This record gives sequence, C-alpha cells and structure tokens, in this order.
Amino acid sequence: MIAYIDSSLFLKLLFDEQGTSQAQMLWDSDPVLISSRLLRIEARATLARRKLDRRITSQESKIVAQTFDDLWARLTVVEISEQVAESACEIAESTRLRSLDAIHLASAMAVSADLFGSSDVRLCNAASELGFAVFNPEAN
Repeated sequence: MIAYIDSSLFLKLLFDEQGTSQAQMLWDSDPVLISSRLLRIEARATLARRKLDRRITSQESKIVAQTFDDLWARLTVVEISEQVAESACEIAESTRLRSLDAIHLASAMAVSADLFGSSDVRLCNAASELGFAVFNPEAN
C-alpha cells in the first residue's frame, strides 16, 4: 500500500496530541510512506514556532528534531515539479483548498497513492472526492 502523509498527520508523530496513537498505527503498519518536500518545510517551521513560543524547551526541541530526522529518512519524497505544480493549480481552482494543501493532494496524485493521510477535514474531503481512500487520525 502506498500511503501519502501530509504535514498535519506527520506532526502527530512528533507531538503527543489528538490522533497521535492512530497516526502511529498507520506509520507502523509498514506501508510505502510518501510525502511532498513541502512537509519538511511545514514541520520544521512548526517545530521552530513551538520553540520560539516556548511551548517546548530547547532540550525537547533537540529530541523532536532528531525524531523528525529519523522519520523523514523513512519517507519517499515527491518533489514539487512542474507537473505537480500544474496539478496543484487545477486542484486549487476546482476546490476550496489552500495552495499548500493543493500541493499535497497533487503530490499524492503524482505517485498514485492508495491512501491519503491527513487530519485536515477539508483536505480529507477533497481527497475523497478525487477518489482516494482517506485516513484522518482524529476521526479513526
């Protein structure tokens, strides 16, 4: 099974929050895990923001950063190619998705993912409309 993982699901593997155990179950089920290069930017920005906002300590930040690197190494990365960008434009024009969400969905389409994983309800709905099986760790 090819499982596309967006940033909202991936972050649940880094921070204990609603849906973390379900996200971990998907991760541990040993699918082929895929995401966009965009995930790296979004996850690192979230980690930095939580540290700057003092929601995590410097020591916690180092631990999470190491966990991030370990998890990232397991992903197959989809680059934001011209094809992915054009597909994202079409998705954004035909849905109410924000641009970065459209990139995630276009990336999943580019690799013909079997499953689209996200905790973003709007993004899950759009993925379902495009024919993906959807996994929302907050709903499962």
